[in-house]
Amino acid sequence: ILRYKNHVIAVEGCMVEKALNRPLSEDDVKKQLNKTGDTLFYFDELEVIMEDNCFMAVKLLNELRRDAFDMLKKELLYEKN
Repeated sequence: ILRYKNHVIAVEGCMVEKALNRPLSEDDVKKQLNKTGDTLFYFDELEVIMEDNCFMAVKLLNELRRDAFDMLKKELLYEKN
């Protein structure tokens, strides 16, 4: 869930899997989600709620982040017009 002013964007991705080797840490997730790159967006606050011993490919975390920011950008552009 991504919140910006009165906008709330929710994205869903693949199911999180049980970690076979190295589980994701909260820091791993934050590191990937904070990579806002060439966008105009950044996080004032980033809260990660997750269970222990879970895994999701970094590629999928990146897709979730991109999808959320793309949806927010479209909503903001639509609001402007």
